[in-house]
Amino acid sequence: MSIRTFAHKGVEEVFLTGRSRRIGVEFRERMTLVLDAIDGATGVTDLRGARGFHALQGPRAGTFAMSVSGNWRLTFRFEHGNTGDVLDVDFEDYH
Repeated sequence: MSIRTFAHKGVEEVFLTGRSRRIGVEFRERMTLVLDAIDGATGVTDLRGARGFHALQGPRAGTFAMSVSGNWRLTFRFEHGNTGDVLDVDFEDYH
């Protein structure tokens, strides 16, 4: 399984090329590591124990997040709930 869609164009650029004018240079190295982990995951079980991985609750139930820096997170969901391709990868401070 792999990342199939992006909600944030800058995250897609970092994933494909390692750089983007839309993402600050201070985030790129850690973001690349997190994107690689997400891309290699086949589901939630592959990411459990990863730094900052957690499920969101309430109206964001079904969405997962991983820490990049401070309050900044990569958020995403799996195609089939807890497994499948990764969809809608976004970069946000939802706190």
